[in-house]
Amino acid sequence: MPARVRKKIAPPKPAQAVASNPFTRMVLNPAVDGANRVTIYGMADYTLRIEYTENLSNPDWQTLTSGRIDENGSFEFMDKTAVETRFYRVAPY
Repeated sequence: MPARVRKKIAPPKPAQAVASNPFTRMVLNPAVDGANRVTIYGMADYTLRIEYTENLSNPDWQTLTSGRIDENGSFEFMDKTAVETRFYRVAPY
């Protein structure tokens, strides 16, 4: 009867997190002075760009600022140039 051979199987490697959308949400809080506080929540250490437009019918997206989501998972920016109607979006940098 042949001897049994035991193979040592390495444990599986942990899967790397691949973010299809590293931004989970955006919160907009108007300030008393007319500025808008824009807070982005998402994956830590992700570099992003905040863009704005004042018209969604024919949008002309402009970069407002860029930054990095901190280790706590948030990035905050005060838009002091805000006008009455402004739309925001987040894009990878």
